[in-house]
Amino acid sequence: MRIAKLSTVVALVVSSLLGSSAFAGTIYAHYELAYNTQKVKFYTNLPGHTGALEPSAAILAGDRLDLPAGPGVDTNVPDLFNTACVEIGENISVPSNSTHPNVYPLLGATTTLGGYSGPVYFDAARTKATEKLWGAFFGSVINKTTAAIFQLCQWEIAFDTDLTLNDPTQLTPFFVKPGQFQAGITDVAESWLATIRNDTSDQLPRTSMLLLSGPGIQDLVTPLPEPASLALLLAGLLIRRK
Repeated sequence: MRIAKLSTVVALVVSSLLGSSAFAGTIYAHYELAYNTQKVKFYTNLPGHTGALEPSAAILAGDRLDLPAGPGVDTNVPDLFNTACVEIGENISVPSNSTHPNVYPLLGATTTLGGYSGPVYFDAARTKATEKLWGAFFGSVINKTTAAIFQLCQWEIAFDTDLTLNDPTQLTPFFVKPGQFQAGITDVAESWLATIRNDTSDQLPRTSMLLLSGPGIQDLVTPLPEPASLALLLAGLLIRRK
């Protein structure tokens, strides 16, 4: 499945423009890899794990199976959408059809207790950093390596507060040791994080985000289409997908 282009996806979410109830709940979708996976190396001091990890990292492409939405079905997530993982050690099979019973605005949302991670609370700082990551760097995701770089940044934002993969103390929840450094992955991720970290005047573009959450399944973050972007799709309302 190709990665969804947010500016061109025809989404059956016009009800959002017409004032429907927001964040109604469940989302049911088919998930595949947007690109192949790339392993990334890092070290954690998380509630469920201390030490080195080298998981596969990727961006997922979702295809809604529950649209047009009925009662209890969220209408804010587009027909085709992209997601990144929040938790570590919690599974979501791909390809698969999966349900997330909760859809929340990212600010103030908390992940379910899953995997090694423990709950992740998206306070104002984590939410802003996530919005900047997606707004400024998602357009750079063009292959499995850049997808892994993006996911590495998303994990750093979720688990840590310093927005850097470097940690001389080796006591923070998420970092990369010098011996785990991957040229073309760690260094690029660190440069993206540094850009976000140094953007104290908030000049970077931002994308509003949602959390897709549920017990026993990987919690995901995904962009919330802006009303102006949705308005551009009115001409294609009768087309769900080619």
